[in-house]
Amino acid sequence: MAQDWRPTSWLVGAVVAGITGLALAVLLRRPDLLILSFVPAGVALWSLVTRPAVTPEIDPAGTSPTTATGQQSVWSLHGRHLGQAEQWWTQCAPISGIRWEQDILGGYTHTAAARLEGRWTAERIGAASVGAAVTELISPWAAYRVGPIRIPATEVRVRPRPSPIGSQLQLPHPIGLVGVNRSTSRGSGSEFADVRAYRPGDRLRAIHWPRTARTGQLHVRDNYAEQDAAVLVVVDGSGGGQSWQRGLQAAATVAEFFIRHGDRVALVVLGAGRPAYLPYGAGQRHYHRIADVLSTAREPAASEPPRQVRLPVQAGCTVFVVSSVLTQVAPAVAVGLAQRGLPVIVLDTVPDAGGIAEPVDQLTMRLRLLERRRVIDRLTQAGAQVTAWDGPGSLELPMRRLVRRPPLRVRA
Repeated sequence: MAQDWRPTSWLVGAVVAGITGLALAVLLRRPDLLILSFVPAGVALWSLVTRPAVTPEIDPAGTSPTTATGQQSVWSLHGRHLGQAEQWWTQCAPISGIRWEQDILGGYTHTAAARLEGRWTAERIGAASVGAAVTELISPWAAYRVGPIRIPATEVRVRPRPSPIGSQLQLPHPIGLVGVNRSTSRGSGSEFADVRAYRPGDRLRAIHWPRTARTGQLHVRDNYAEQDAAVLVVVDGSGGGQSWQRGLQAAATVAEFFIRHGDRVALVVLGAGRPAYLPYGAGQRHYHRIADVLSTAREPAASEPPRQVRLPVQAGCTVFVVSSVLTQVAPAVAVGLAQRGLPVIVLDTVPDAGGIAEPVDQLTMRLRLLERRRVIDRLTQAGAQVTAWDGPGSLELPMRRLVRRPPLRVRA
């Protein structure tokens, strides 16, 4: 981006003041006025003689297209042919969800090539436009300037930054193949699970002869499958606003924790438009895919009707429903899964009504909290655990209950 040097209003005023003062001094024969007129006239003459001849160039280097919440990033501008410029200033436009360390950048420049850097931090998950700014170059004595030049914004995708979960979180005994948590689904494993009645297709070597002898009917050993635990994370964006942001952060924290321990995690996001699905997977690459899905999910509008969803539920998987419990879709799904015997943990992302500034909004939130009390009671009666999300420590109590919970027969 390049613009020619233009005289400033200060230079025009100095020329007018110098000429007017000299003319009046001659006409009125005032030597004192003549001496006073030398200052603006001399500065104006010097500025006209030393007018910058080289056009500077400003190149927006932009910023990284991907960042994470709470992570500081750098936005920069490159300038060339700045030898005749004395000052370089840039003002960054304020953007919701973006916090600048300094919104006005620049100062005196002493080199022909310079670089302006502004540091910013993202406070919201999702897409953001960063770097819309106005920049200006000023020559010595503020006689000429280039600009203001408008710098276009850079589209940035802000990913959730998972909160670390401490070692105090109790987990089942590590007896999986890779992951810390053993799968609760039945299969051809080596660890004993239960004794059940014989069904056509069972192997003869699996017959449990003591039980068969006592009952007079064939019974077989049932073992746990030799595979890692499956975790399904469902994000319900019906609450919107702060609940939506808290839900994305909670989903990233839960997914990162189980993936870090080697378990398989699937993701379903109920945002704007069609639900986003990500199948079961493990490893850091799979977590990066989960973070990408969460960062591209759009907050649903308040008028958007709830959508029915079909979850990729496996037998024995643990389900985390991240929801504000303000609509019936996610609670109905959680109740259905809990009644089938699956372990379901509902992470409540509704913020505290005391943190809302407007009194009307506070009253509205309190009324909605009273209305959803019945829904939470229905979830608890069905066997789901409901806990308020207040950081990674919120998982400690429900996970302890999950470890102590006896194995249930899951109805497919």
